[in-house]
Amino acid sequence: MGPGAEGNGRAGSRLHRDLPTHGHNAQWGADSRYLSHVGGGGSSTACVFPLEGDVTVCALNRGDFWARAQDWVADVRTSERFVWSDPIIKRLRELGIDRNRIGISSLSGNLRAMEGTISHTQWERLRSAFPNAVFEDVSVMMGELRAVKSPEEVACLERATQITEAGLKAAFEFAHPGVQDNEVHAALYYGMMRAGSEVPTMVIWGTGPAPARDAFVPTHRRLERGDMFANEVEGKWMGYSAQRVQPAFLGDAPSEYLDALEKQRRVFNVALGLMKPGTRFGEMASSVYEAAQELGCEANLIMHGRGRGEDRPALLWTVPDEATGNYVFQEGNCFILKPSIRPRGGPAINWGDTVTVTPQGGRRLGKDEHRIVVIPC
Repeated sequence: MGPGAEGNGRAGSRLHRDLPTHGHNAQWGADSRYLSHVGGGGSSTACVFPLEGDVTVCALNRGDFWARAQDWVADVRTSERFVWSDPIIKRLRELGIDRNRIGISSLSGNLRAMEGTISHTQWERLRSAFPNAVFEDVSVMMGELRAVKSPEEVACLERATQITEAGLKAAFEFAHPGVQDNEVHAALYYGMMRAGSEVPTMVIWGTGPAPARDAFVPTHRRLERGDMFANEVEGKWMGYSAQRVQPAFLGDAPSEYLDALEKQRRVFNVALGLMKPGTRFGEMASSVYEAAQELGCEANLIMHGRGRGEDRPALLWTVPDEATGNYVFQEGNCFILKPSIRPRGGPAINWGDTVTVTPQGGRRLGKDEHRIVVIPC
């Protein structure tokens, strides 16, 4: 399986290099892992990807492990005294880079880091080492390349979705009145990792009286009958993260939430049916909001790319900007689709699954029923 399971990303620059920026749930290092297959488990890596010649990976440590763990990149080096620029500059000099174009990911334009993630010192050392080179920001280019998934990549996301569902099932089976919230949180992780997940890096979880809010860390409160579970959970397979939003109640769900979920399902399916190649994002959003209005609901269509990182495109606000609204769906795009709706006079509800664009419309990658989970107690 080649870089990113679907291509080598070599077009556009004499050389591409991705810096070791692995924040935001390990998603900002997606370009490096996409190009090299090296990364995961909290390991920081950088990648030098020339137009011609061997690809080089720079790892924080344990380079021998990464050399054995994959067979795509043979040249794996470690950072020198944790100074990332040294092995990168050394490799660029070996390649004879002087007056060439060098594409750098993470300078700016990351979806959730518009100011970029490269450090000032790294940037200055590179420019000082190669004063005659032309540096170009390829963050958006790489994001667009990763946005369309090959069948192999979709299969990885499908496996990641199965892992997510296994984790949620384990958590809900463990939950009952009197159990501490953090223990259920642990069961969620155990269920995913037992199903084969890498260490999950994006789990937002919250419990409490309705309306519960999800949070980044669990509490030590003891669950009570009537508690609501709010979450965004991502299992991970080969670096590909698939998300599920699955509301649940400990005991019977209030009727107003069941009614809201029924309307949310109808809105979700409207969106799913429009996710065909050639449809514009803005057209789909307008149809979704019209459908919600006809049901007497306010809606917020939230969907953003899933894959090895914070993949493009992303609709994170009610009204898409011009570029997002004009984005044309392509077969192989994969998203977390999670429209939130609020019936007039009722509570808001959200449910979401990872989906992929096909000629027949969006296809859910999950198998669980689109419903509120009721945990008997």
